[in-house]
Amino acid sequence: MRFDYFFIILIFVLESLFNPIFCKTKPVNGYVMSDSNAYLPNVRIFSLPSKTTSMSDTNGKFSLLMPVRDRKLVFDLIGFHPDTIDAVLFENESIITLTTIIEVNYLDSVNTSIKFVVDRNDERKNSYKIDDMRNQGFNSIEHMIIIDQKKFLKERMSGQKYFHIKDENIFDQNIFFDGVKINNLGYPLFAITPLSEQGLDELSIMNGSYEKDATSPLTLNFLPNITYGNRILINQFFESKDNNRLDGYGAIGFRYGTLNVSGFSRIFQKENSGSSKIRDILDNIATNIAFTNRKNFEAVIYAYQNNKNYLNQKHNNSALLKDNNLIAKFDQWSPFTGIISLHGLYQSRNNVNNNALDSIVINGECQSLGFNYEKDFNNTTFNFHTNSSITNSDWLLDEKSSSIERQNSIFSASIESYFNQNDTLPYVKEIKIVLSKERTVDVCDSSSSIYILPNNWDNNSLQLSTTIMHHDKKKKNIVTFNLGNTHGVPFLEDIINGNSISHSLLDSNSILPENKSILDISWRQDNKIEKYKFSYSLGLSSYGHYYKNKIKYIPLIGNPKTIPLNLGDTRLFGTDIFFGLNTKKKFIDISLLISSITTNDISKFQSIAKQNIKGSIFFHHRFLNLKLITSTYGERNIEYIDNDGNSQNKILDSFTDYTLQISKSFNYKYIKMTLSLIGQNLNDEKIQFDGFNLHKKQFIGEVNISMQ
Repeated sequence: MRFDYFFIILIFVLESLFNPIFCKTKPVNGYVMSDSNAYLPNVRIFSLPSKTTSMSDTNGKFSLLMPVRDRKLVFDLIGFHPDTIDAVLFENESIITLTTIIEVNYLDSVNTSIKFVVDRNDERKNSYKIDDMRNQGFNSIEHMIIIDQKKFLKERMSGQKYFHIKDENIFDQNIFFDGVKINNLGYPLFAITPLSEQGLDELSIMNGSYEKDATSPLTLNFLPNITYGNRILINQFFESKDNNRLDGYGAIGFRYGTLNVSGFSRIFQKENSGSSKIRDILDNIATNIAFTNRKNFEAVIYAYQNNKNYLNQKHNNSALLKDNNLIAKFDQWSPFTGIISLHGLYQSRNNVNNNALDSIVINGECQSLGFNYEKDFNNTTFNFHTNSSITNSDWLLDEKSSSIERQNSIFSASIESYFNQNDTLPYVKEIKIVLSKERTVDVCDSSSSIYILPNNWDNNSLQLSTTIMHHDKKKKNIVTFNLGNTHGVPFLEDIINGNSISHSLLDSNSILPENKSILDISWRQDNKIEKYKFSYSLGLSSYGHYYKNKIKYIPLIGNPKTIPLNLGDTRLFGTDIFFGLNTKKKFIDISLLISSITTNDISKFQSIAKQNIKGSIFFHHRFLNLKLITSTYGERNIEYIDNDGNSQNKILDSFTDYTLQISKSFNYKYIKMTLSLIGQNLNDEKIQFDGFNLHKKQFIGEVNISMQ
């Protein structure tokens, strides 16, 4: 194995040194137009990874000599969404259409730093470019998701918010950081993101068929902000009820190297009628050092730390958590080898939890090595990914102790084929197959005071997805299919928590992996009505999820700790209906999303509503942007464990939330400032749990300053 890695690294070095010698070019030309059919001058066109650059003339025409090794063509103009196309498939004299930046549409995005990934606009993937987010007047991902018609946020009692899509909960999600899996010691996100939002470049949300891991139905991939130059970003967040946050990012760099530093501090508080408080303090510091030859090689070292200090005065519960993360990553590309990535990861977590039932200290470490290979063959992309990790967890429960070691290996392979456009008949846009195999072995130290039986799990996953498209000048129909199965292996922390509390519902060592079969079918139609100068979209999505050994995470009252339970087999069906309306001049945008689910046993799902409705109206003006969002959540059931160790249920009533955002951006030379004012739950509808209001009325002010 060591010889294999040495051989791969040797290929890295040789390709970096000698590949530029064999560089050849080919002429590329075409036209750039706006979505209002006007030719666009001064559009910046560049190819990646060489970054060969050209500009369009007054007639929208462009031409450049592109190295044959380049794989992407990027079209970028202020005020328009950047567009990225496959350079191999591009035909000369083609017309490229750019969409005006007004509505929230982050599907067409590109990371212009040297991330050698060909983005082909996967319909199952939502990419949120942070710079685009700021251009829309959003200073945080949280507020952008609040107004996104297709996404929901949920909030735990600790104040932690997380993405909620369909029936997936916080523990169903796999988390990647620049393509490196980071949820090895448990769910890693104390906030929405693993580090300062100012230190991020992009967030990608993949619903199904992720080439690096088919084990999860929902994958989040956070791309860090790596700036080869000088840049400063500051975001100050002021919220009513004594909540506040400060984010910052700075970069010092030059053409071939850079040092980036970011961090945030956040204070969250809730208060009940008896003046008891829930206080949650989060701190993060992160840095990365990067080097690139600006042709085909990049090496990066990431390091970040997250700290959490939680206190519930009503129950006298507390939690202290500290996460340390160190990642080294190397990316190499050439026409001969394709994309080769290597990474090494070290993580440590210290967790001290005090509650009414026990006091537990958990110390965990994880070391992992990963390899990723990607190669294009004409209209087909092949990807192979492997990751192996060793995790150790030592824990102390009162006077007793235990130690567990986990060995985990994941092998994943995907093949994705793309097909040429047909202007008259429906055609298959792409077909993707992802296969994944995961092996997990847990061994408890025989000298432990609390002995946990060993686990040995082998899980296989397969996902098949395809997109069928039909369009003309005024109408576009898109149908997507996603079929397969996923599984969720309990974290070591889940196994420990399941053995730490004496509870009638809990059976020690009974937690098993959850397996889920998935069938998703969706249809979307985009229409242009030229006569009345507007466009609209219709969408319908239906899905069925079949569970074996369904895992439900039951929280302790007044504590971020959760206890996992296997609840047998169940099934769930859901339907989403979407409508969107855009005026030609983008003055008003309207959207509506209606979601509903049915299940044979709602008690096996935690805090899930059978119906959700989300509507929004956006007013766009050159002086300011105004957004009004209304969200209606159906009745939900919460199961929790009380201070006596008994299971309890609480029904949360349905409620409606009204949110208003006003934003304005200012530009002066190298400085850009965005001001935002947000009012949430303006109707002041109160939802009580454990004496605390889960959805309080609040006003938020944000200031974001960018200098570069």
